[in-house]
Amino acid sequence: MKLFLSLLILMSPLFAQSQAAVDWNEPTRGVSIALDKYNNVFTVDWDYNPAGDITLTKRDANGNFKWDAKFDNLDNTRHEVATWVAVDPQGNIIVTGTSRSGFSNPVNAASIVMKFNTAGTLLWRNVYENSFDGSYTKKCLIDGSGNIYVLGIGIGAAGQRTKVKKFSPTGSTLWTYLDSAGIGAP
Repeated sequence: MKLFLSLLILMSPLFAQSQAAVDWNEPTRGVSIALDKYNNVFTVDWDYNPAGDITLTKRDANGNFKWDAKFDNLDNTRHEVATWVAVDPQGNIIVTGTSRSGFSNPVNAASIVMKFNTAGTLLWRNVYENSFDGSYTKKCLIDGSGNIYVLGIGIGAAGQRTKVKKFSPTGSTLWTYLDSAGIGAP
């Protein structure tokens, strides 16, 4: 045991030498971050104002600003909250969020999923199940075929439940799972 402790003490300077290095630092705000295969960095953020938008930002591997993109929310009674960003196998960017109504005491109105191409052009936007169902999103995952799985909360016959919704790469709904037992939340 003494030999082990002696070796550990002698080796501790070797462990202390390993430090992380920062390649670049830019003051881009965001609630989620994703990388593509070229190490471009995507972040999403949101604006808490009437008709507030979700903004997607792209920076290259060196931290240089490339573009930002958003869907222009024109509803002054709502704002949109970003929850997640991910990149599909083709390099398109998937953004999830929640539309909220009100400002002093906002409520979740509906779930949102959007797909942008590599240049930041909005390819499609899906607000589901309707514009005021009380649902919200938490995260999304993308499989090797580009199908999108959005995790969040949905409303069923027994109230709020965990919900997973699968979308095709073109934005059409493939299936919806709603936790009928009501166990837990995402």
